[in-house]
Amino acid sequence: VEKLSWNEMLRFATTGNARGGETVTQCREDDYKFLSVFKWEERKGHDILFKAFWKAFSPFRKRNSRNGVCLIVVTSLYHRTFKEIQNDLLFYWNEIDNQQQMQNNHNNYNNSTLPWNSNILLLSGLPTHTLRRLYKTVDAFVLPTRGEGWGRPYMEAMSMSLPIIATNWSGPTAFVTNENGYLLPIHDTLIDAKLDAFPGHLWANPVEEKLVKIMVHLVNNPNEGAEKGQKGRKDVVDLWSHEVVGKDLMKHFNRIAASSSFSLVAAEEEKGQKNKNNAIDPVLSNFDNNMKGKSEL
Repeated sequence: VEKLSWNEMLRFATTGNARGGETVTQCREDDYKFLSVFKWEERKGHDILFKAFWKAFSPFRKRNSRNGVCLIVVTSLYHRTFKEIQNDLLFYWNEIDNQQQMQNNHNNYNNSTLPWNSNILLLSGLPTHTLRRLYKTVDAFVLPTRGEGWGRPYMEAMSMSLPIIATNWSGPTAFVTNENGYLLPIHDTLIDAKLDAFPGHLWANPVEEKLVKIMVHLVNNPNEGAEKGQKGRKDVVDLWSHEVVGKDLMKHFNRIAASSSFSLVAAEEEKGQKNKNNAIDPVLSNFDNNMKGKSEL
């Protein structure tokens, strides 16, 4: 799979003026690039992702520096307009800025010189073959989700040999370990998902500060990340490829078929025995009546 060139990538950008091939972001082709793929909804933990990313890297990102860090997000709007997404990002950005002001830590974080979109790139509408090339282009995958049935983007990234950061909760724990990726811890207490359709449903609450540390560690230790990426691909091929899963499914199908056949045979035998009993019941009934009559005599 060929890498996706920077100019090709910008054709799918939704940030600022990027659709015309020019971008207002400060992402550069030689940056260390994190990728995240998700639909824009609270369950995906995009608030945790952006705040952790800004905390981890914005203080160290200068406008004229090279080899910085960039976050590329591929998203579908999911009942949200791009303007609403921008408002979400500004809200998260201001939350961090307010926290830093309270801590009197202006030297490490400067909102006035680092706009919220200084090192992020939002993409949308990528066809599948282009998304595959994008996986080949970036350095790592991250998604601090609050809950997944499975987590297909994690496995897609692993299959492309990317080191991944995955929430240690729900679906991804079936195939992500600390040997083939980086598991993001969650708080001890689950949180109410506040879903009208599923009252009382609970989500995980990923630890934002742990995500900050893992992302910084990954950037500072790219060789370790690459090794985990290779292990992740091997695990996907060995345990979750079409051939392996297909054979496993066939075992289950054969087991079900064998069990169903046995049940059908047993049912037919039971039905036959019942019919046979019904056929001799009148004889037995007459015999019983005759014997009863004789005993009464």
